Amino acid sequence: MPSTLDGTGSTPKASRADSSQASSSTDQSTSSSENAGASAAASSTAETELPPTTAEAPVMSSVAGSWSFKLIDSIERNLILSLFQNKDNVFGTGKIRDGNKTLDISASGSVQDNMMDLAISSTGSVSLYKLKLELGNETAYGDYQAYSASGESWNGSADGQMTAPL
Repeated sequence: MPSTLDGTGSTPKASRADSSQASSSTDQSTSSSENAGASAAASSTAETELPPTTAEAPVMSSVAGSWSFKLIDSIERNLILSLFQNKDNVFGTGKIRDGNKTLDISASGSVQDNMMDLAISSTGSVSLYKLKLELGNETAYGDYQAYSASGESWNGSADGQMTAPL
């Protein structure tokens, strides 16, 4: 037990009261500092947090309809195609004119936003044309890679126009 009294109190009781008030004042000061720090941290977090994003479904272009395409590499090929669409899936049939031959074709692919990937296979003289197209207002243009059954491959550009929507 200390031999002297703390604070300004002249009796042990008065000294305890002074000590209790000083301790309470320190607790309140510490509590205020902690609250101010927590408040500043919460404010800082609130200012830097981004609002929750809502997942938007990608916008799909409607490509269902009759199409006419020019495929251009060292020669020009013309094709007509009837495309159907189910969500992002695209498929159809048509004809390709390659030189003096007209061949049946089938097509399948996908569309998302303003892009369409389309694989076109010809029968008879078997070839595969893989088109990567950007879609516009009833137009499509881009590049393609082609493969023949004999192992040849080539690339070119594609330009298409929707002739009648479905």
